[in-house]
Amino acid sequence: MLSSLIVVFHKLNAFLSTISGELLKQSVELVLLTLVGYMLFVEWRKKQDRELKYLIVGFFALAVARLIAVLFLSQAVFENFFKLFLLDRFTVLINGLEIFAIIWIANTFMYGISDKDEMRKKLRLETLILILGIIFMEVLWVIRLQHLPRFGFLFNLPFAIFEGVKLIILLYPVYYRFKHKVQDVYYNKATIAFVVYSFTPLFNLIRHLFFHGVSGKLTILAHPFPFLAVVLFIRAIFLKLADKRLIETELELTKKKYEETKRLTRIKDEFVSIVNHELRTPLTSIKLYLALLRDKKLGPVTAKQKTAIETMNKESNRLLALINDILDVAKLEDKDADKNVKLNTRECDLHTLLDHQAYKTLADEKYITIVNKIPKGFNVQVDGERFQQIFVNLFSNAVKYTPEQGTICFGAVRNRIFKTWQFWIADNGRGIAPEHLKHIFDRFYQADDYLTRKEGGTGLGLTIVKHLVELHRGKIEVSSQLNKGTKFVITLPNNIN
Repeated sequence: MLSSLIVVFHKLNAFLSTISGELLKQSVELVLLTLVGYMLFVEWRKKQDRELKYLIVGFFALAVARLIAVLFLSQAVFENFFKLFLLDRFTVLINGLEIFAIIWIANTFMYGISDKDEMRKKLRLETLILILGIIFMEVLWVIRLQHLPRFGFLFNLPFAIFEGVKLIILLYPVYYRFKHKVQDVYYNKATIAFVVYSFTPLFNLIRHLFFHGVSGKLTILAHPFPFLAVVLFIRAIFLKLADKRLIETELELTKKKYEETKRLTRIKDEFVSIVNHELRTPLTSIKLYLALLRDKKLGPVTAKQKTAIETMNKESNRLLALINDILDVAKLEDKDADKNVKLNTRECDLHTLLDHQAYKTLADEKYITIVNKIPKGFNVQVDGERFQQIFVNLFSNAVKYTPEQGTICFGAVRNRIFKTWQFWIADNGRGIAPEHLKHIFDRFYQADDYLTRKEGGTGLGLTIVKHLVELHRGKIEVSSQLNKGTKFVITLPNNIN
């Protein structure tokens, strides 16, 4: 089996070294290059990207060079070998087109990742030099074709010059990559293609310098590399275009999300404005007249009327608390919350700050025992008013879900190693199910709709707590067991600033 493969391999190489084999190779490369050029052209029509345009020019120049070679090789194979002599006359043009193409492709990959203006200037200069070089090479070629004895040394020189120029241009991107430590993944993939392509001019250069242009082995060795390089170029370009398309899609989605966020922010701002002016203002008037009625400023009040007034006053207070919570959440969730919500930090005695009779009255109706374990003289740096807001929300939450004659404890400890302190509050209430714990800081989230209806609440208290804790550069954690209770722990730095 192996010997059969070796025989086939030798026959294939022998065929490729013939004019018919060269025709096949050039035809395959022509098809591939045309496909690459067409793919780039289709993409360019969508985006009008200058980098794509330069690649199109380069690959179509290579395709034209292959087309000229295919036309003359076809006539040589299918008609007569006289046409091959005409191909020799077009060698300068074919090589010139190939060098022109390599210049444009190499510059596009090199400067497409950095400076577009530098790429344009360099392309103009190198193209001008190439045109002058082609004119010079044409003169050498005319002298060569005259077969003048004194210019015999020029017989292989034009070939050697062409191959040497190709080799330099192909290896320059490799030098550029290592010199500038390029990290662009597509450029690195293209660099591999340049290296592979360079083997062909290298072998041809050796053949013309040392073997007078005749070496079957070197000719065979040079055959596969342009084909392999084109395949590698296709891969690099395809990956780049695919990633560009992915990035463009992601940018489009991001833009849509941004526009949607702007729209929602505008709606939220309008809502906050409505809540602030259209709800709170009339509610203040309602509370004022309820106070006048309760204090009998508008006339005598019967016992039944007094009960009704107290109920209305209680419900208006609850409605005002909801409005204030909504406004607080809107302020705290704003992207500029750090600028808009200012903390008035000062040193406070935490024991005194939270040991207030007004908080204890919240638990009196359920005969809940309150235990303050904060050491006296426990001084911390906080915004006293905001921390009281944090405590009231946590404490009222604990009261809601602690049974009659239950216990609520809170305390504070220092961690001198990490330069932080912790405040904790725990109850022996019904607890929170594990699947609800990760959502309890979400807006309007309630662990149980039934409990919400029974105990009341807006579902905003813990959201406000979390935002206020984060404004203090701290964090809040919660642990809970069903039917055993819940514990919140707040960790804050000793120095908030």
